[in-house]
Amino acid sequence: MVAKYVVLAPVLDERARRLWAAAESRAIGFGGDALVSAATGLARQTIRRGRQELAAGPAVPGRIRQPGAGRPALEETQPGLTTALEALVEPLTRGDPESPLRWTCKSRANLTAELVKQGWAVSSTTVGRLLHQLGYRLQSVRKSREGASHPDRNAQFELINATATAFLDRQQPVISVDTKKKELVGDFTNAGREWQPSGAPETTLVHDFPGDAIGKAIPYGVYDMARNEAWVSVGRDHDTPAFAVASIRQWWKVMGRRAYPKADRLFITADAGGSNGYRARAWKIELQKLADDPGVFVRSLASRGSLGGISNCTDEVADLLDAFGKDVVIVETVGVGQDEVEVAELAHSVVVVSIPGMGDDVQAIKAGVLEIADVFAVNKADREGADRTVKDLQLMLELRRTTATRGGLEHDTLHRMTRTGAEDPHDPGWWEPPIVKTVATRNEGVAELAAAVDRHRAHLEASGERGRREVARARAAFLTLLRERLMQGALARLAEEEGHLDEVAARIAAREADPYELADEMAARL
Repeated sequence: MVAKYVVLAPVLDERARRLWAAAESRAIGFGGDALVSAATGLARQTIRRGRQELAAGPAVPGRIRQPGAGRPALEETQPGLTTALEALVEPLTRGDPESPLRWTCKSRANLTAELVKQGWAVSSTTVGRLLHQLGYRLQSVRKSREGASHPDRNAQFELINATATAFLDRQQPVISVDTKKKELVGDFTNAGREWQPSGAPETTLVHDFPGDAIGKAIPYGVYDMARNEAWVSVGRDHDTPAFAVASIRQWWKVMGRRAYPKADRLFITADAGGSNGYRARAWKIELQKLADDPGVFVRSLASRGSLGGISNCTDEVADLLDAFGKDVVIVETVGVGQDEVEVAELAHSVVVVSIPGMGDDVQAIKAGVLEIADVFAVNKADREGADRTVKDLQLMLELRRTTATRGGLEHDTLHRMTRTGAEDPHDPGWWEPPIVKTVATRNEGVAELAAAVDRHRAHLEASGERGRREVARARAAFLTLLRERLMQGALARLAEEEGHLDEVAARIAAREADPYELADEMAARL
């Protein structure tokens, strides 16, 4: 029977296979269904159904199954099911807050549960089949979109490359530093393979819990670009700027000093993140210690809400550096405009930097810029619009000079605008702010800018303006300190009168009193 079935099976359809098996079972007699089922693999129920069809007589010609057999499609019994499913996985609704699902939960189980909640009778298997019919497949996230890049990104990398090339040409060391992947030390799984006896791999813990670790290994690499060699220091607790610079120092002691015995400079490239981040003050401090140059000191001061463009303690830090014997103190502000002009009261020479295409032509119209500038620098002068920025500044300087010549300005206003004691452009004490074009990325115009600052410094000495500015600076610092002391004393007095300040505020909020009159009364009392 098995041999007959193997020969006939390829040419038998479903109905003929069923009837042939029933005929063989009938011929065998008792126990025929079991024997035929064992020989052919057909279910006994299928053989019994074939015997029933033989007993019923000839079937409908040209058909394998009875008319009306099979269950109708779900789209016929539940119109709109496919549309409802597609709405749940439509890409345009992934981030829609009104969508009942999010793109992070598009599993078949979740989709099925949501459809059932909406009133549809559907199974997870059917949902999978419908998704395939709609053209959906399981796909992982693909990294393909990049964020917007800075317009000067290419120029920055070109500058880094040019600087590194120049160092290498002069036999000076160039290194690249970065922290590598941190690893837990212990019986944990790591990628890779090693030779072990067949069938006896080394076993490790199932989970990588930090509590099961002996410690943490933090490798910090220092790569020597010229020699194609590297040094790796492995820390055991934290990835800190101190550890990063200590790794560089160790590389220099062990490898760098021997490889570059005549080196007097070191060029370091880093990704500006983590322990060597450009915002980390500890990184700058540790690098300063590494350089060990007593003639240079870098300090970052947060403005912390100060509206003048510089920190409230910048003048004190400048005095401290002066007391340490520093020849030049450079203060960089957060910006300049109508309000950020306090640097003029602090510095002997003020350089206002403008950039073409950044709205600085409008910024220059603001009164504060002309009042504080001793030197104008138009940086990124290789950009389009640099000449226009220079002409705008020249036009405003000419307007200032013409107005002063005609006597159109009061003495105080003129003194603020010229920052000198001269009231006439023909006076020897008059200072005309020079305009210098620079391209910092190519070191163009930097020497000219430094020379302009030196000329202004010499002018201050010759005209006696430096002494006047020192007095003005001391006066401003004293008034600032006095205002702080008075304010602290006033607030302390108000704190002693418990509830009085709240009462005054309540009267002002209820529009029962004028805040100006109340302030005058309270000031008189204090």
